[in-house]
Amino acid sequence: MPVIVQGQSGSVVAKKKPVAVSSINATADARLLAEMGDTEFGTLDATKNNQFVAYNSSTDRFNLQTSSDLLVAASSTDLPNIFVTQLEQQLNLAGVLTNLDGGTF
Repeated sequence: MPVIVQGQSGSVVAKKKPVAVSSINATADARLLAEMGDTEFGTLDATKNNQFVAYNSSTDRFNLQTSSDLLVAASSTDLPNIFVTQLEQQLNLAGVLTNLDGGTF
């Protein structure tokens, strides 16, 4: 609605600028992680137990992975030989499992 202002040199019409409405593209009613728009969990049932949520940068979505998937991905990177050699020298693998105590329950 235009606003008319009376000045010394006559009438001046000032127009209000339209207010920009921002559009947010999100699910406001999502209460569970599985209800979010950027997840690929499939059917959540007993077969998905012990899996964890991970971000997949190639699909730009969150999905479920097993610990085996994590270990395979971690072992696919090459460690420097000097690190492996130092680790072998400092660890006494023979004594790691022989003195293992699970405590009492």
